[in-house]
Amino acid sequence: MLAFDDLTSATKAAAGADVICFCAARAYPNWTKSFYALQEAAIAAARKTGAVLVAAENLYGYGVAGTLHEGLPLTATTCKGAVRARMSKRPFAAHDGDKIRAVFGRAWHMPAPKTMTGHEVARRALCCVWSA
Repeated sequence: MLAFDDLTSATKAAAGADVICFCAARAYPNWTKSFYALQEAAIAAARKTGAVLVAAENLYGYGVAGTLHEGLPLTATTCKGAVRARMSKRPFAAHDGDKIRAVFGRAWHMPAPKTMTGHEVARRALCCVWSA
């Protein structure tokens, strides 16, 4: 089994891939300790291999009630929200700095076992990415 929060293992797993799907997570109590390393390994693997990084995100980073739009700042006030806001900024910075090619999807509902809509949202989103 590969430890995907390790750059060497993540790069090895991504070798020859056109797309890296970063849809991983850690248990909530471990977010502040280990979620960043997992994401950094995915970003580094995308940079090293040239693969497109496709990431699924949630809305925790916004931290406000109201109408959502692309320009809404990430101003979360909860611990989980602050982690997601910080994690959202990192791959965007790498993408904007022309270090990686990436696409991100944010949804109110993350795909997971026993969910009603998650698998359908993910399937449609990934089909759009792969057909582009």
